[in-house]
Amino acid sequence: MSQGDRMPLELAQRVSAGLFTRWKLDPSRVFVVGSLRRARLDCGDIELLAPAAFGAGTDTLYETILTTVTNPGPPNDLFKSTPDPKDAGDRFCRAERGLKPGFLACDLAVPCWVGTPRERTVKVQIFRYTPENLGWMMIEKTGPVSFGKWFLFKWKQRHCIPTEDRRFRASIDNNLVNLDQKPVPVTSEEEAFLKCGTGFIHPTQRDAFMASAGHSD
Repeated sequence: MSQGDRMPLELAQRVSAGLFTRWKLDPSRVFVVGSLRRARLDCGDIELLAPAAFGAGTDTLYETILTTVTNPGPPNDLFKSTPDPKDAGDRFCRAERGLKPGFLACDLAVPCWVGTPRERTVKVQIFRYTPENLGWMMIEKTGPVSFGKWFLFKWKQRHCIPTEDRRFRASIDNNLVNLDQKPVPVTSEEEAFLKCGTGFIHPTQRDAFMASAGHSD
């Protein structure tokens, strides 16, 4: 979940849109999650959920990001390393952790200038999903953390998984599991909520839902 400096929702939306443009991300396959998806008035990291790389082929997402880590990008009003548009010699972003072929999660730092005389570093986290665990990962990575814990508790109840016995888990390796600890495919959030036996709760309502239940992050 978010660890970076808080920024206004509007700025987070602009940064996210800029990343999709620069990396040519497909919004039907790559999803904004975290506090930005919940439309919090201020956000920390930009968190994205992207499909995992399969087989021995090229990891296109890794290659795309690597290019912007090792080479300067075209200057614009949002992503540049100095307020002088003539100076575009720095990298578009910096890799901080986990960026490698077939990565499952990575942390990046993107310098940008928006209406301020100093550089702001925006933290970007990218997580990878599979078709079978997309629904759960959308819930988990959208947050808040307390909502994910609530969902897993409800999942255990629904699937008769002992709630107090730590040998039995609701999620293993980012997959929801049944009583036999075998993966249960959930290809969308809607399917995850349906198989959990709870009504769908919109991302923008999840903070208030947990606050009303007496839980908060």
